[in-house]
Amino acid sequence: MDRQKFIEQFQKAQPGLDMDEIDKIINGCLDRCHDNFISYEWGHMNLVSAMEEMGELMQAISQRMRGRTNDNYDILQESADVITSIWCICQVFGITHEDLQKAINVKMEREAGRILEHELDSRFIDGAYWDDGQFNRPEYLTSNGKVPDHFHKYEVGYKAWTINVWARNQEEAMIIADTLAADA
Repeated sequence: MDRQKFIEQFQKAQPGLDMDEIDKIINGCLDRCHDNFISYEWGHMNLVSAMEEMGELMQAISQRMRGRTNDNYDILQESADVITSIWCICQVFGITHEDLQKAINVKMEREAGRILEHELDSRFIDGAYWDDGQFNRPEYLTSNGKVPDHFHKYEVGYKAWTINVWARNQEEAMIIADTLAADA
């Protein structure tokens, strides 16, 4: 699509998606492509197109990162093409919107766990808990910053994640993990 035409239409567009209408349009697109390329299986050309759209998004991101564009319109346009292509891919392979949303939720939950782990890791020095909060115990660290021998590493489950805690015993590890999880 012409860049200027996209910008003009984008500025007039409203947010919100009608997934039933999108399904109709995607099915029509799949049928139209199949009619134009009858020698290929239904959806084949849309899958090829999806790969091309992903490449165009990579180019738009690359150009933005290198300062060749000063706005996000190219990234927006190519992102919309990729998302549309993803809906085509789902239609071709019989993946429902609900299953796609569940898969996205799984990935978001995993990322939330990584964020939590990062936040928790930033509160440790060589595995020993170190914070200005309740568990700030500098005496737990030796002068070289290593964990003393009387501390042990405990893996404590929290939601879908495992928190690694250095403590003197399991009970203390659970208290530390609960405090960390509550603060995160």
